[in-house]
Amino acid sequence: MLSYFAIQNFKSILNLKLDLSFAEGKAPNNYEDSEFLPFIGTHARNVPVLALYGANGSGKTNVLQALNTFMRAIVFGVQGIYHPNKLNPKYTSTTFEMGVYKEDTLYIYTISYNQKGISHEALYKKNKERPIFDIKEDGCYFDKISTNEYTSQRLEEIYKVECKNAEDQQIRTFLSRVARNYVGLNQELVTAWKQLTDFIEIYPQNDIPLPYVLERLAKNQTPEKISEAFNRITDILKKLDININKMTWDRKYQVIEDPAKPMNGLDENVTFYRPSNNVLVKDNIRSYHTDVNGKEVVFNFNEESSGTITLASVLGLCLCALDRGSILCIDELDRSLHSRLLVEIVRMFKDKRYNKTNAELLFTAHNTDILDDGLMRVSEVGFINKTEREGSTIKRISDFGGKRNVTNFRKQYLDGLFSGVPFPYI
Repeated sequence: MLSYFAIQNFKSILNLKLDLSFAEGKAPNNYEDSEFLPFIGTHARNVPVLALYGANGSGKTNVLQALNTFMRAIVFGVQGIYHPNKLNPKYTSTTFEMGVYKEDTLYIYTISYNQKGISHEALYKKNKERPIFDIKEDGCYFDKISTNEYTSQRLEEIYKVECKNAEDQQIRTFLSRVARNYVGLNQELVTAWKQLTDFIEIYPQNDIPLPYVLERLAKNQTPEKISEAFNRITDILKKLDININKMTWDRKYQVIEDPAKPMNGLDENVTFYRPSNNVLVKDNIRSYHTDVNGKEVVFNFNEESSGTITLASVLGLCLCALDRGSILCIDELDRSLHSRLLVEIVRMFKDKRYNKTNAELLFTAHNTDILDDGLMRVSEVGFINKTEREGSTIKRISDFGGKRNVTNFRKQYLDGLFSGVPFPYI
């Protein structure tokens, strides 16, 4: 579970903390008998959903981009990803800090970097007491993960050789090098690494090809598993009243003798091309409707509305997160979707029938109808505002005080009570 994500000095953000804790004090009465989840987790209670609203240019997308940049920094290093706030030079480095739960254990990972490299990297357990490891420009702390074979001195040598460049600047994270190359060194370090990298999926653009989603949901590329994943998506898709009788999927492979030559004669119903090992993968996805005479008509799935195409991919991503207990982060989840469909997608993460793995959904949106549905709680809606002095900031409804879950959040938001709403005049 994602507990929080703190951002300092990234694009429009100076200091912002994305908090997914359940902020209502005691649990609701009879919550165990409710069909919906007011929170996930036991000792540590988190919200299953967090929706971010705000005016255009407030920095909503930058929050998702910061998450994506953080993940890239951990896995691939920090070269080329320094994007400080240009309007307020208060800080000279970007700092990210994330708290993730593995069952009831909280792991906290922090990284600071600038154009040259990483200035601080550390991994903590629980309340940032004694670090699992801590690396600063003036020294390293490896005592807790050192062993007779891998002494602190040897770990420092690994850090210097595998994490630094020729200019003696750390550009790759120690966490990634050790967790991937020295798996047996420390189990807590590996556990934290997996929680940070394997269970967070970020989509800064809500435009994901369905064949990619099918492979994510199927977990492997065998036709049987992909077909099973396809059927799971289409079973739900047909329940959402979009006038599709049925859908079919098949995959073909074509060997490309000369990749440099143009690929001519491709089937017009092919929806996805993926060159791999000189093999072209062709996914044919078709949908079936009934015409005015009662006859079945076949459509290439790309002929469907953008909303239907988007919905199919989003459903697959949601099912994948719900299967794995992942944190799914999507920018503009409401893109091309009717407000009632948006409600049903969010409901999946709050419904005990679907969310049995403590999965979480984090998304940005402009569609405010969901705030008037009675589905969202005060801990589950945040509003992004921006000023030149403070940059992008966030407040959840629970931070305003005195707000109850029966309140009409939509009317209060559009009336400007929570800010984060434009007041245009032309």
